[in-house]
Amino acid sequence: MVKTTYTLEAVEKFLKNKAGDKGKSVRNLVEGNISQAFSFKTEQNETLVLRIAPQANDFLCDRYAFEALGTRLPIPRVREIGNFDSTSYFCISDFVEGKPSNALGPAAINAIQPEILRTCGKVFTTDISATSGYGPVEITSGNGKFATWQESIQSELDYSKPFHLHASNINLDAALVDALVEQVRVNSPFASEQRYLLHKDFGFDNILIHEEKVVAVIDWACISYGDWMYDYAKSDFWWPGYQDDKHKFAAEYELDNQNLNQREALYWAVIALSAISFADKFQNQDVAKWLQDNVPSKII
Repeated sequence: MVKTTYTLEAVEKFLKNKAGDKGKSVRNLVEGNISQAFSFKTEQNETLVLRIAPQANDFLCDRYAFEALGTRLPIPRVREIGNFDSTSYFCISDFVEGKPSNALGPAAINAIQPEILRTCGKVFTTDISATSGYGPVEITSGNGKFATWQESIQSELDYSKPFHLHASNINLDAALVDALVEQVRVNSPFASEQRYLLHKDFGFDNILIHEEKVVAVIDWACISYGDWMYDYAKSDFWWPGYQDDKHKFAAEYELDNQNLNQREALYWAVIALSAISFADKFQNQDVAKWLQDNVPSKII
């Protein structure tokens, strides 16, 4: 799946053809790996966000997250999803004034770390007792796709194969892959089957900050149920040094605190193998270089 590359002119034309949207003041926004993002103003001078992607599923997950969780968590409202053209989809959602926290610099991130951790705790302590299952949420039912968390982990690993071929294609040492696979094997028995709400990509680029407050958690494409430690480990994997002590955090929010070191090691390895696959499949040189520099530090 290749990210779209529409120009500002194409976006303006699309918005002008939509009833009530005149495409005024179209601006590029910070984008993710899958979708393009723009802000624009309507005839009523309301600022909204337009995203464009090759598939609609991520947008549908965002809409589900807002509708199911928006009264409890700061999730932007999705207003409309549809076809941008014959090959791509669009999503229009509310604009939230703020910056991705990773754009603020280390000092500013450290200053708002307690606020980010409180938001993280709110996600994990959200009541999901009306749902069942683990792994990716099926938005038609609100339940997880798998019967157990172990099945969900295995599915992620299966999707990331063949490990060694992907690693070779991004010039990553095969010995590192062997170590990651062994780290999964040794620590898999310690995965927790207690269910929590997961963002599954709770990184600092998906947290919007305004006036030292978390004003939005965006990009719910991977919304899941499972072990809270997965999200915590993933945040630490990509942005090391900004998380609080995991034992202290677990105690503060009354989360499952058993075998935290083993669970962290397991998820570091699963996340690394998944990222290796991603970097190869999407030919993402920035991620490949980051993995080359940082994966060794996550092998224990």
